[in-house]
Amino acid sequence: MKTIKKFLMLVMSVLLSVGCTNNEATDGNTQGKQEPLQGTTFVGGIAPNAGAKSGTRTSLNVVLPSGTTVDYFWEKGDKIWTADNANGEAQITTTSPTAKFQMGKDYFTPTVALYYPGKNATKYNEVIIATTQTQTAPNNTQHLGAAGDCGTATAHQQLDGTYQFNLDHHAAYICLLPRSSNPYIQRSKIFKIEIISEDNIAGTYTLGMTGLTGTGSSKTITLTTGSGFEVNNTSTNQSLNAAYAVIAPGTHNLVIRYWLRNTVDNPSGTIEGTVTKYFSGAFVANTVSPITANLDIANHSSIYYQFGAKKHYWDGFESVQPKVNGGHDEHYPGGYGDLTPPHQFEYGGRSYSLTLDYAWEPPTKNMPYFGDMTWYMRYGNPTYDEELFTVMGHLYKGRVLMKKSTVLQTEGHWNTTVNAYGKTKVSYDKLDILNTFLDVGTGTFPKTISFPTSKTPLTYSDRDNYFALPFLGTYYHGTLEDVGTKGFYWTNTNKDAYDYMGAVPLEIFENEIKITESRSRGYAMNEDGATMFK
Repeated sequence: MKTIKKFLMLVMSVLLSVGCTNNEATDGNTQGKQEPLQGTTFVGGIAPNAGAKSGTRTSLNVVLPSGTTVDYFWEKGDKIWTADNANGEAQITTTSPTAKFQMGKDYFTPTVALYYPGKNATKYNEVIIATTQTQTAPNNTQHLGAAGDCGTATAHQQLDGTYQFNLDHHAAYICLLPRSSNPYIQRSKIFKIEIISEDNIAGTYTLGMTGLTGTGSSKTITLTTGSGFEVNNTSTNQSLNAAYAVIAPGTHNLVIRYWLRNTVDNPSGTIEGTVTKYFSGAFVANTVSPITANLDIANHSSIYYQFGAKKHYWDGFESVQPKVNGGHDEHYPGGYGDLTPPHQFEYGGRSYSLTLDYAWEPPTKNMPYFGDMTWYMRYGNPTYDEELFTVMGHLYKGRVLMKKSTVLQTEGHWNTTVNAYGKTKVSYDKLDILNTFLDVGTGTFPKTISFPTSKTPLTYSDRDNYFALPFLGTYYHGTLEDVGTKGFYWTNTNKDAYDYMGAVPLEIFENEIKITESRSRGYAMNEDGATMFK
């Protein structure tokens, strides 16, 4: 049955009761003349010591800010069960704070143990906290009964032979409250939320009078939101986009991935990607835990550099810089020997350096050496995800995360004089680079050393151990290429002491990352690349 529970909440508390619907609940008990009921009647109602939801679609009502009351209601189709697997359905037609349940058998004992195992239950004591939960409207909790809400009660016999009870709930509940000041996020809708834990938070559990037991089977809960929730609020707005999920009680470290759909800011049309947040806390049975989140995304520079160039690619020609894939302009820095305006070679200017040593100019000089890049690639667990970002006024997605050098050092996978394939660094003739490609590179010239990416989301404990390389694309011969599908990052050196036209980049894709033996220095890298490697 449905009861009301008051939770006093501290403003700064991790766990506080927060809320859902702000529609007034009405008593939906069936009225009018009825045939005499067979068996035993159980009446569930409001009491100050319970917080619950029931059968088909039990719901709750709670309003921020703190210090408010959580109200739970019965929904049509809710059922209660007894330990002999008998069940009775709520005799109501709409949402109600109280409900009668008619069991098909007679009970005479002073008390009866009751179970509410959730909407889709087939056993009195088996609860399934769903791995996929669906909320069709913002700030609405009518889905919780199907998502894993559960509870128990001790029913007490009355003088007229009926039983009365108040339900104690044994699942925990999350209320997600996103906000954003980012205009790209504000023009998007949240269509899905993934909740990823380091331990199990969903699956099958056993319902007992004192709570849930069992270990569950899933570390992930996915909450879908129908046509999507707006997120154009700069401060928490419960009525606009509060999203609720049932979760197994316990202390959990969570990665929360908000999936957003944007139809206006990507040059190719609709784009779907993530904004990732982290939360750790104790999730208590019969308690709604609010988790607020400020959704923001990285905005990257529009400045790109050729290998070792002193000036950026569009220096002096910013007004004609192409800013969408496929865009082209002739005012690009030409290659060596190109004397034809408007894209002649600019020695010491926008064009690449001809050095046979390391790059002399930032940002290329600040990039990792080839050997360092092999450690990142081979032992950095390169992991692809679909995090959103902006560059040059448009919204894109895609990045690869890799372990920081400090983490690799701790794990014994870092050496500044020997690369990840056992070749000792040779500063002048770069034979370590040449020999590495000869030994492990694939294909014909230019050979590549590649490594597959993982698509397993990182955990909460990984959050500070990785850095991200977004798919910022490149410019080549005046054309913008591959933003949103590829990342291009120079190393700080050329291939060897004899190749003054080529250099060695790291290129990243959804399914692999690779180091290329020699790539024309005419390719340009986003200047932010020099600050990303950690």
